[in-house]
Amino acid sequence: MTASTSATTCATTVRYTTMRDSTTRGHYLPQDCEVGMTRPSLSSEWIRYFIVDRSSGIVRVVLQDGSSSELPLGEEFAALSSQIATSVFDWDRWWIINTTVRGHVLVAEAYSPITEDPIRGRPIVYLDQNHWSTIATAFAAPERIRSESLRAAARLIARLAHDGKIITPLSAAHLRETGALSGERRYELGVAMASLAGGWQFRHPLEIWRNELAQSIAKYLGIQAPIETSLPVVTLEPNALLDDNTNAHAMDIDDPRLFLLAMTSPSATLELLLEPKAMDRIEPEGWVARQRDLSSALAQSPKNNQVKKQNALVFTWIDNLQPINEALQALDETPERLAGISIGAIREILGSTPMVNRFSRLMAQRHISATTRWKPNDLTDLMFLSAAAAYADYVVAEKQTGTELAQLEVALGQQPTTFNRLELLADQLEHLR
Repeated sequence: MTASTSATTCATTVRYTTMRDSTTRGHYLPQDCEVGMTRPSLSSEWIRYFIVDRSSGIVRVVLQDGSSSELPLGEEFAALSSQIATSVFDWDRWWIINTTVRGHVLVAEAYSPITEDPIRGRPIVYLDQNHWSTIATAFAAPERIRSESLRAAARLIARLAHDGKIITPLSAAHLRETGALSGERRYELGVAMASLAGGWQFRHPLEIWRNELAQSIAKYLGIQAPIETSLPVVTLEPNALLDDNTNAHAMDIDDPRLFLLAMTSPSATLELLLEPKAMDRIEPEGWVARQRDLSSALAQSPKNNQVKKQNALVFTWIDNLQPINEALQALDETPERLAGISIGAIREILGSTPMVNRFSRLMAQRHISATTRWKPNDLTDLMFLSAAAAYADYVVAEKQTGTELAQLEVALGQQPTTFNRLELLADQLEHLR
């Protein structure tokens, strides 16, 4: 079902619906067809289900009147190994329903480019990987969780997510950590994560980083930042959790590629989660070496901690010139606009960035701490959890970074919303039961 343009057909259009809502929102046509041409419409007015059945090797389109048509699944797709038996796009509900080869049914909301608020006031909860593992265990093998309070907290959070009362998005960090697993353990975790995330994604921190810097630098320079730098962080946008330049948000509403992405993105994420073989990981050894060198230099410096923090802040700025230059490029500015920037200006720019400010402060604190031992996974923890603390309503993090973020929230005059125990989150969500 791809768009084509010929002597008799102009571009296929899509009639989008709202998420978890059967209300159609009308056609969105970029231009009129030429005389004599027809414009087929992909719409819930005509279509009920679009089904990809890998087990039988067919694609089936079911119309609203119950009739259906079948096509063979392309050989290149039929030959692929997959943990997904069938994928169903429900046009009325705007859902993607995946059934695994083991019979688990996983429902995800699909992306729609229509302007609206799909979050609808629901609390956003970001869970670090170890807490996702606990929630998965609470359902697959609850007897392995000795603490009754932890088991109850995990089940409450899972029930609220399953019922759509909270949003628990997935990030690239979750895919990376899950990718290191294999076999049954990975399957159980992947099913739990996909089921409770329901299609929701957390935009990649590198894109958040660039967007925040673009907005803050624009404010510093007294210019207007483009609207593309204000993208929602928690979203249903296809591939938002990846830093891969898909940019679905920038596609035309009638672009068939956008519709294809909306239909397939949750399934692609599920494939990554359920792939039975562990994937090799590339560790940021160069980054770790630079942090160790700076910490060692600061430890030997006779300067006081305030000056050391200032030096660490400048180092973080210099160590991240690439996203800074990319932010300037988004503003149609050159690096020369920030040449010779003062420490005060660096503080001003970073101070108005929700995620980058948290990241920079945590980095500075760790650099002057005599107990810091830099590890490869620190980069993932610091980046993703700083972003989560900035944009989620609640975060349950690993112990060290979670404690540091909670202390930082107090220092910033905020009520702590970052925890390192599921029981503490459950207390905050009890009223939603």
